[in-house]
Amino acid sequence: MVKNASQKPSILVKLILILSVVSFLVLLLTPTIFVSNSSGLTTVWGWTGIFGGTVAAPVFSLEFEFNWTIYLIWLIGLVIGVMTYYIGPKHRGFYIFAAIVFVLLSIFIFTIGSSWIQSSWISGNGEANKERMALGVGPWTDGFLAIIMALISIVEFRLAKTR
Repeated sequence: MVKNASQKPSILVKLILILSVVSFLVLLLTPTIFVSNSSGLTTVWGWTGIFGGTVAAPVFSLEFEFNWTIYLIWLIGLVIGVMTYYIGPKHRGFYIFAAIVFVLLSIFIFTIGSSWIQSSWISGNGEANKERMALGVGPWTDGFLAIIMALISIVEFRLAKTR
């Protein structure tokens, strides 16, 4: 006889929910990219990188438009985390789906990197500064949290069998 999966979310599932909310907030409230220039380091914050705005530095000025790529990553991470919390304990296979989505999100974040932001530049004389860009705290943290959530999903898939 096959055991039914527990209807109560485990500690690991609650951890996935917490990490997805933290990932959501970190990408919004921390620097998305850093641009190095002769006068120092200029920071593009998550809110500006996602929803648009202007970043002014002594040497250059950049204007950003709404960026769908970061917005989708932002929402997908949160939605999959919340869905894992509600659906995972009832349907054990959802953990594998969530793990695949989290791995794809982390690969997307790390491989495309700052080119998401470059695609949303619409004006400014910062063309020479594109090679001096570095990913900020938000994407790095979001990518690592996505990997951690994928690993937790796999562990939870294995442990859900024993309950």
